[in-house]
Amino acid sequence: MATAAGPGQQEEIWQGWSTMPPGSVLLQQPGVQSVRVTVRSIVHPRTREGGLLVVQQDTTDTSAMEALLADLAESQLRMASNIFPRHVLEFLATNRGNNAPEDVAQLARQHKDVTLLFMDIVGFTSMAKEVAPETVMVFLNTLFGVFDLLVDVHGVMKVETAGDCYIVAGGILSFDRKKEANGSEPSELGQEFAEVLEHHDPADSAARVMAFAKDMMASSKQVKMPHNDEPVCIRIGLHTGDCVSGLIGTKAPKYAVFGDTMNTASRMESTCTPGRIQVSAVTHALLPHEAWEATGGVLAKGK
Repeated sequence: MATAAGPGQQEEIWQGWSTMPPGSVLLQQPGVQSVRVTVRSIVHPRTREGGLLVVQQDTTDTSAMEALLADLAESQLRMASNIFPRHVLEFLATNRGNNAPEDVAQLARQHKDVTLLFMDIVGFTSMAKEVAPETVMVFLNTLFGVFDLLVDVHGVMKVETAGDCYIVAGGILSFDRKKEANGSEPSELGQEFAEVLEHHDPADSAARVMAFAKDMMASSKQVKMPHNDEPVCIRIGLHTGDCVSGLIGTKAPKYAVFGDTMNTASRMESTCTPGRIQVSAVTHALLPHEAWEATGGVLAKGK
């Protein structure tokens, strides 16, 4: 690097340059994995003879940090794409924290005939009092990890988890993988971003959620409760209706779903017999081929 220096220092640089054999290269030192080589033209201060100044700089630490940041950015993008649909990601990327309520309101979407699922673990609250917090977290992550895989299998949307409650929707987002321009499958990172559905078949969306619910019920029995080693028992409620989605908050922003359909689906779950799937009359009408058993009606608070 060219810096201001006294005559002695400049002479030393030129002495090293003048004795370097033609075509020679600078050798890497042990432990050096990445270098930056800078070549600059220089002029001898006395003879005015032209030459080249070659500077080799160890950039191993810098390169390692750049690679780490690149991996972090990719993992963050992958995580964000699992949380937010495309239009929300684009908004967050372009607004740089200027999330005025009026601007965020533009992200709101209305959805018709969405089927929502609520799931609750029977006996979770009492179990959580008997075991260590770490055990509770291992249990929930094991069980919900299975459900997360089923979300991808059935092409439904994981809305959120609240304690031991797992909420899913069908008819809000599309998760179909699209081909690249050359006809190949999208990259792992892509799996394509989720898109808001402009139109959907309510019966198909209800069928997807119902299929997910059946697999959810079956797979939960393969996981044991940590306090008594008994198979997990869950109850599931479904309801179909209209709802609204949008982004809430600036600290840990959340893509949330709102509306009375959420409340009714929750009531279907809370009044459900353990180990069963209970649906509202609206959802029942969309799934006529299922083997239903009449409940005789349930008392749902606020309904």
